Amino acid sequence: MSRLVAVVEDQAARSVPELLARCAGEGWILRRAGLVVGSDADPAGIANDHIRAHAEEGRLFRRVLEKALVDAGLTVTVTPEKQLYSAAASQLGRPEARLRD
Repeated sequence: MSRLVAVVEDQAARSVPELLARCAGEGWILRRAGLVVGSDADPAGIANDHIRAHAEEGRLFRRVLEKALVDAGLTVTVTPEKQLYSAAASQLGRPEARLRD
């Protein structure tokens, strides 16, 4: 299993800088990244093996992507999908209902 995790980590470590270089080539200088995640619950608390495996996979991809972005110098904000509108409303100073329109 750890060999497969290393492959995912390596791919993220190579892909994120490549993406940021392409963005810079288009004149976009990124300083922040926002990751919207399905859940931030601990997969260990999920009884169903199949669902827990998917949750662990999601946690792995989030972890390696977040690390690659931070290593590239970006500030990363992680927001669970269910909290996205309320977080955006708070940051933008607008009513949540207006963002949903």
